[in-house]
Amino acid sequence: MRSVLTALLILFAGSATAQQLLCGPRDHFAQQLADIYGEEQQDSHLRPDGVLAELFASEATGTWTVLLTRPDGVSCVVGSGRGWEPEDKGEPA
Repeated sequence: MRSVLTALLILFAGSATAQQLLCGPRDHFAQQLADIYGEEQQDSHLRPDGVLAELFASEATGTWTVLLTRPDGVSCVVGSGRGWEPEDKGEPA
């Protein structure tokens, strides 16, 4: 999963600053993602600058969201989309 989150962060790193971000309390976003899209945290990574990067996704709805939370507690949605498929864990079918 770590490689998926890293790839999404790289993909959205430039575009996130070029557009207005949707920001607010992390708990609010996490609850809304769960209630509306059925998304749950799939991965997280604490960056060296203290920003928490999280990937939320739902296998049922196929949606995904990348949320960055700054050290001051403000979270921003930096990317979202459809077509989420969980990473193959190498388990037999």
